[in-house]
Amino acid sequence: MLPSRVPYSAILFIGFTLLTLVSSLLVVYAAYENRQAYTQLQALERRQLQYEVEWGQLILERSTLASPSRIEQIARDSLQMQLISPNQVQVMK
Repeated sequence: MLPSRVPYSAILFIGFTLLTLVSSLLVVYAAYENRQAYTQLQALERRQLQYEVEWGQLILERSTLASPSRIEQIARDSLQMQLISPNQVQVMK
């Protein structure tokens, strides 16, 4: 004969077993999400490093392009400009 009622301890056992199962699945999911987030963080840090290197190269290029000697050379070669001598200066009154 089967008992008409399920014992209270059996219900508790099944309930705690289900809670343990759900909890373990949530731990696995959280670990997976953590790994995904860490992988994304590493990719972003690599990209940031690349941008910092590129920024340094651009700063160096800007300082090279804007150097006074380069500007003077371009003015002489491309625009046929030249420095004036002091005797070429005329003061207007």
